[in-house]
Amino acid sequence: MKKLLSILTLLFTTLAWAQSVSFSAEIDTNRILIGDQFTLQLKGEVNEGTSFDWPIIPDTVSGLDFVDISKIDTTTKDGIWQLSQKLTLTSFDSGYVAIPPLSLKANGEEASSQALAIAVDMPQLSEEQDYYDIKEPMEPPFDWMPILIGLGILIVLAVGIWLLIEWLKKRKANKELTPEQMMSPYEYAQLQITEIEKEELLKAGKTKEYYSRLTDVMRLYMERQMNINAMESTADELIDKMKELRLATELKEKIDRLLHLSALVKYAKEKPGVSQNDEALITVKHFLEQTKPAEKEEDAELSV
Repeated sequence: MKKLLSILTLLFTTLAWAQSVSFSAEIDTNRILIGDQFTLQLKGEVNEGTSFDWPIIPDTVSGLDFVDISKIDTTTKDGIWQLSQKLTLTSFDSGYVAIPPLSLKANGEEASSQALAIAVDMPQLSEEQDYYDIKEPMEPPFDWMPILIGLGILIVLAVGIWLLIEWLKKRKANKELTPEQMMSPYEYAQLQITEIEKEELLKAGKTKEYYSRLTDVMRLYMERQMNINAMESTADELIDKMKELRLATELKEKIDRLLHLSALVKYAKEKPGVSQNDEALITVKHFLEQTKPAEKEEDAELSV
């Protein structure tokens, strides 16, 4: 009796180990069009905690391309590991493609799947359908935006550099300008009149300098403001040139007397009286006021 129980126990143990490893491979279709995809499902079972070697499709299988390979999914049921993996494949060669038997190894045992075959067909073309040559690779459309942006940046930089250069030139030119050049003709003439009054040349007995400077103020003002060649003109020449100016007759007569009196003081050592000296200064001031440029509108508004 005991001997029979030992034999039965050994038999059941052997059967249990014989069933400890199982493996299968299935495909969801056995025929595809060239370029289509199909799924290969691998399933296996081993005893829980068993070390195993999962099968790998060899790279030598020609005609197959892997699209996606999932991780090995493991679940446990009644002390058995149930293993599964999904592979997505395709083929770009027409004909039959074979998947050789794959094996799962565990504890020195091995379970293998059957070989599988996939028929890869070319698409059926209608006899009425037109045939076309294979299109050459298309060039992507040329993108002008980077070039336009680059040109815009270059233009902005060029304008900025030009403005900077012009500003530096103007700044340098302003530094080199004399007070006469920086001021308007009218402003500079008024400044010269003020200086003559402050110096009190008549009290110092400098009558010749007094008349010379007064007439020079008027002559320089004419050149700068009216474009009249006055500095090198004689009294008579200047009086003749001033006929074109729209001046009151009385003012013209006073300027005439001033220019001739200045020439007499300079060359004939004439000694004018106090009233003549005062009239000379008033005449120049009056001339400047009558011929000064009209104020701009905005300047006029500010002065109100």
